[in-house]
Amino acid sequence: MRSNKKCPAEQASVLIATLFGDDHAVVAGIEIRSSTPVLCLCRALVAAGFDPAAPLEAYRRDVLCLRVRSLGEGALLEISAHGRGFRLRRERHASLRVRGPRLVGVRYRAA
Repeated sequence: MRSNKKCPAEQASVLIATLFGDDHAVVAGIEIRSSTPVLCLCRALVAAGFDPAAPLEAYRRDVLCLRVRSLGEGALLEISAHGRGFRLRRERHASLRVRGPRLVGVRYRAA
């Protein structure tokens, strides 16, 4: 017998991001400029307290460009060294962890 419960990704509301150029993304008052704006946006949204199970859809004008299954999964990814596909994000050096997280390229705007 099949359960009527939805999986957590279906229960969370979809966040809609807007992409500009090749390095700029905006959603929920958070603006990112990065070489990987959608992945960086996932990390910024999780850090800002958004539900890690929430899916994200990125649009250029009215065209869906990328769908991220969950913010938490997107936050753990980076572009592979060969430029094709993704891999799990590597830990940063210990010296960076001592100084704390860097939010370079992240601007928060009042919504």
